[in-house]
Amino acid sequence: MQQAQQRYFTAEIFVRNGEYEYTKPMVLEAENLDAAIVKADEHNKTYYSGEADPWDVGYFFHAGCVYVHIRNVAEINKGEYDVLRRFI
Repeated sequence: MQQAQQRYFTAEIFVRNGEYEYTKPMVLEAENLDAAIVKADEHNKTYYSGEADPWDVGYFFHAGCVYVHIRNVAEINKGEYDVLRRFI
């Protein structure tokens, strides 16, 4: 059985921490877009230490003080992945 070829993705994670809002980029490998979204979501569940409370499309931490969700996931090529992985 042949293993599926890995594809490369970038994800933009939105973070609201009290009054501050910002985005955090990440890169990941996955078999397809749906798998990349699942991996990004798994990352979000553990973004801050402690218990994650699922809500809508993201997660709350620290009794609602911090909220994270996936804003965007897009496919990139291997060269872009290699460069981005070194800098983010």
